[in-house]
Amino acid sequence: GVYYSTITLGSPPKDFSLVMDTGSDLTWVRCDPCSPDCSSTFDRLASNTYKALTCADDYSYGYGDGSFTQGDLSVDTLKMAGAASDELEEFPGFVFGCGSLLKGLISGEVGILALSPGSLSFPSQIGEKYGNKFSYCLLRQTAQNSLKKSPMVFGEAAVELKEPGSGKLQELQYTPIGESSIYYTVRLDGISVGNQRLDLSPSAFLNGQDKPTIFDSGTTLTMLPPGVCDSIKQSLASMVSGAEFVAIKGLDACFRVPPSSGQGLPDITFHFNGGADFVTRPSNYVIDLGSLQCLIFVPTNEVSIFGNLQQQDFFVLHDMDNRRIGFKETDC
Repeated sequence: GVYYSTITLGSPPKDFSLVMDTGSDLTWVRCDPCSPDCSSTFDRLASNTYKALTCADDYSYGYGDGSFTQGDLSVDTLKMAGAASDELEEFPGFVFGCGSLLKGLISGEVGILALSPGSLSFPSQIGEKYGNKFSYCLLRQTAQNSLKKSPMVFGEAAVELKEPGSGKLQELQYTPIGESSIYYTVRLDGISVGNQRLDLSPSAFLNGQDKPTIFDSGTTLTMLPPGVCDSIKQSLASMVSGAEFVAIKGLDACFRVPPSSGQGLPDITFHFNGGADFVTRPSNYVIDLGSLQCLIFVPTNEVSIFGNLQQQDFFVLHDMDNRRIGFKETDC
């Protein structure tokens, strides 16, 4: 699934619910005219603070699934809660894409809130005022949480995770961010299934490309090299008696655990560079389809991606001032 954040744009302001994406460096919204059918759009003519930066159709932005958006690079006044408090913060002259053409899966979205390290992303544009850091805590996507919002905070307040009840600040684990100017890249050193460290070297996670793992809020599943996925499956199969893996569309590793086995699944720990251990509970790496249990780990021959299902109920801090990502398991 995807996660959304609400912004207001224009004067007078209008609310838009945008996909939170740490893998995008350009925020965009649907604009008039828009094709195909666009029911929720930003009417640039109705905003007295809107301005197109250059000629029409001067940006085109594509995504890994083949989707793309095209339109005018524009500026207007953006307002959003969470930069320093729950009150709306105003950012005049915000640069964004006014999308007039949408193709692929994103054609069903109102827009994207770009949260990458890129120069035009939302954190970068407000960084001079609030500092280059933000945090989020992704709620588990259940019917019980359907009306709740996943908190996201910008600025110095973003670094604080307080213990419920006592209010005591909790310590995070940190892993360094790579040199990419577009993505939050991190290096995986290894994986443990239960107490068993898999026989994988750090190079096994690079797919022979010397490209570190992308830590991403906009991708649902976790994408790993085929050999890594196979090692995880083999380790789980050896621990859970009677588990047989099958592949279904979109998910590479699904299995049935016989009721008589009486066995639970182990935690899976991702060991990141710098000594940071991301302990993944079964509820964060298994999708329950009733008769089948499916792992969220999907093989790829491209760059590895640490997806948002694995990040549910984790406080995650993106700290570009210190070039690091911090995290800690919590109840979002």
